[in-house]
Amino acid sequence: MIDGGKSAGSFPASDSTGCPEAFGVFRRIAPVLVVLSTFATVCSAESETPEWRIFLEWLRDEQQELTTNLKSVRESLEQRAQLEGGDALERLRPKPPEPRPSGYGILPTIVENEAIEPVPLTAQHYSLEGLAREYTAVFRDASLLLRKTKAGSPPLLQSTDELLSLERHAVRLDEHLGYHETWQQAVMDYPGFFAGRNRLHSQMLEHLDLLDQAAVARNEERHEQGAALEAQAAERRRNVSDAVAPFVTTPGLRVEDGVLAVPIHTDIEDESFLAAFIEAVETSLRRPTVREVEAPSEAGSVFHSGSQSNSDLESVSVTIPTVEGVPPLKVEVELHRVKTRDLYAEAELPYHGDSINTKAHVEKFIQRFGPSTLVLSTGAHRTVAEIGRSIILGPENRSPRSLAHEFCHLLGFADAYLRAFEGDPNDPAGCTLVEWTGLQNNIMGSPSRGTWTVAMEQTVATHYGQGPKRSGHND
Repeated sequence: MIDGGKSAGSFPASDSTGCPEAFGVFRRIAPVLVVLSTFATVCSAESETPEWRIFLEWLRDEQQELTTNLKSVRESLEQRAQLEGGDALERLRPKPPEPRPSGYGILPTIVENEAIEPVPLTAQHYSLEGLAREYTAVFRDASLLLRKTKAGSPPLLQSTDELLSLERHAVRLDEHLGYHETWQQAVMDYPGFFAGRNRLHSQMLEHLDLLDQAAVARNEERHEQGAALEAQAAERRRNVSDAVAPFVTTPGLRVEDGVLAVPIHTDIEDESFLAAFIEAVETSLRRPTVREVEAPSEAGSVFHSGSQSNSDLESVSVTIPTVEGVPPLKVEVELHRVKTRDLYAEAELPYHGDSINTKAHVEKFIQRFGPSTLVLSTGAHRTVAEIGRSIILGPENRSPRSLAHEFCHLLGFADAYLRAFEGDPNDPAGCTLVEWTGLQNNIMGSPSRGTWTVAMEQTVATHYGQGPKRSGHND
């Protein structure tokens, strides 16, 4: 359904925030949590604002203070480094990237792809409360560093290294807050969807428990019982893999003469970004050769670009090499340009950086161009895609392969990773979000490290009118 874009850590499951559990770190924040909980309860009785959002806004305020403190420290250290010289001045250049705001017209920065490699089965946990526990120490250290800098002359290199570490934490905090703003809300907006996801999460926990039981049986030389438990564990995992990413046919798409044309309406005006989006699709949606299923070959791709007779239409064709005598399937992306004024009345026009209701924004396209319209636009806190409907971009960094992953949602592919939750979304700090990756080893199972596969191409050909009928999962 949707892409959250957080990177997962190592298995077994753990809190991704890496939060210190020591009481000494937590005690500073504990009174604040109590106050927030009480305040949230009062406010929730008077409005529909969820309690977790009050918690998140408090963290946003703390983040702003953190950013302000670090800017002051940097200015002071840069002045000292200019006078004293040495390595500190070089370490302070260039300045770190500041957290990017979200809003209408704000585009992600495109970064390099990660290396293609198999994706291990991984579970990761994300919680606002855990984030707050971890960052209590960061907020404290930034405040203390500012005080020390104002009070005297702490060692320059030591202070510089501490500043750079805190600045990295600040950027990461912004990413986590954007993640929670998207997915805590999604849990509340789509209760039926996440109830199903939680059932699959329970099956994955059963999968791990069965593997543990099998390991005990093997260690005790009960090999037959161990093999039976391993088979049950494998069945649980297959069931989840089959259920987590069913293919849904997108209305209006059809393979004709070996070509799947995918028309997308977009109000994005940045020519360089649109060209990069097209290139991302062209590079990533290439059929792997028989010997290179894990890593697509660079040979055999033909890239054609140009404009149709209509000036608002651009096209790019992706030719996929022939495998085992099967003719290549060409995916043709058509970008139909839309002006914001064609969607909104003058008084309602959103401007660059404005916060918008992304659901209502997509609906503007539907009302204007029809129910089968595919949409590429901006305005999300984090990039979010709806199968067979839309890609709404956020400000976070995106690799070409992850953009192609979002494009695959328009074709009808679902995320082949599992996002569920533990706890109660109505708690003061919301729920704990849980992500499982490595269920399938393709671009839908891992947007950063997976690839477009032969099975995915065959699924497209089958569902949109070309190729032999296939049964079962798409990969």
